Parts: sequence; structure tokens; C-alpha cells
Amino acid sequence: MLQKDGTCFPNVSHVNGQSIDTEYLSGSKTQEFIDALAYFGFNSFYYSANMKLIQPKNAITFKGEGGHKHHLHAGAETIKVKEINL
Repeated sequence: MLQKDGTCFPNVSHVNGQSIDTEYLSGSKTQEFIDALAYFGFNSFYYSANMKLIQPKNAITFKGEGGHKHHLHAGAETIKVKEINL
């Protein structure tokens, strides 16, 4: 669930829709999720170092890092966040 400002858990490094943190999905679903995020403009990804993921064509940063063992971090500074009223 994304918050109003486009982040999952807002803090100093997650402002104005620049990035999201989310739990990993099971199996190939994580790769599908990363591919979908790249399709919609996310271009930086940090993930668990032991995961065998394929870098999407649009990704500029794609790093397996120990600090992301339990969650996926994805971001983009150029995405315009549009608030949708339900």
C-alpha cells in the first residue's frame, strides 16, 4: 500500500515518491514485480545479495546488497506522483 506521498514507509530517504520499500514476493513474482516497476519508470533497485534477479533494460542502478535482505528498495526521482481520490 502506497501512502499519499508515494512511499510505503515515509522517512528522510523516502520522500515525494522517490522510493518504495516492500517485502519480497515468492518465487518468480519478485522478478515480475521489478520488471513492472521498471516499466513504470523506476530505475534504481536494491535487493538481497543472494537473489538471482535479471536487471531490467530501464534500470540504471541494480545492486544486491546485504542491507536489503528482507525487503526490496526501488526508486526514481523523475516519476510524477499523481494523487488518486477514491
